[in-house]
Amino acid sequence: MAKVRFTTHKGVANYPWLNTPDFEYNSDGEYKVKMVFPNTDETQAMLAKLEEIRDSFYEEWKKNPKNKGKKANLADIGEWDEETDELKLNFKSKAQFTNKDTGEIIKIKIPLFDAKGTPVDVKIGGGSVLRIAYTPEGYYMASTKMIGVTCRIAAVKVIELKEYAGAGASAYGFDDDEEGYVADDDNASGGDGDFDGQADEDAGGGDF
Repeated sequence: MAKVRFTTHKGVANYPWLNTPDFEYNSDGEYKVKMVFPNTDETQAMLAKLEEIRDSFYEEWKKNPKNKGKKANLADIGEWDEETDELKLNFKSKAQFTNKDTGEIIKIKIPLFDAKGTPVDVKIGGGSVLRIAYTPEGYYMASTKMIGVTCRIAAVKVIELKEYAGAGASAYGFDDDEEGYVADDDNASGGDGDFDGQADEDAGGGDF
């Protein structure tokens, strides 16, 4: 199946890892974000397209002689929050890949753009309103016998930024009004700690 690139409409980012990769469950690192979309015609059209891609992958999978006698079930595309009537959909991307010809490890960084399409370098935090350029890929997971679709991030457009600023002292139980050393502007930091939160090697269609 040929890979095609799509772009989402506007959604809200939950737990974004778009500036730095998450290594907790993948030693190679992984960029990811859970996007939340309202129940609109655009969301329904996106969901229908992803289901179509999943179903087409399933039909091709069944035709492969290697899969004769194997069983598979179709995985849901995202999850609906019944209380808010919103679709929650995961997007992710590898943080690196190995060049098959040279064996070189290539680091990946997600291209970020502002609402006008200008490249930016900002720390994207939860609650940001984003659009995602992505490539859907069908998969079969042998351990669960499930067939579904993975949405691979190619780039991100930031419509409304909620910038991640790091955890303050109060998050660790410290008072902020004690007497003692006070950092000057040159030594002050924007915060550190875990970022709650890059690109696609495949080209395709779609306006971003």
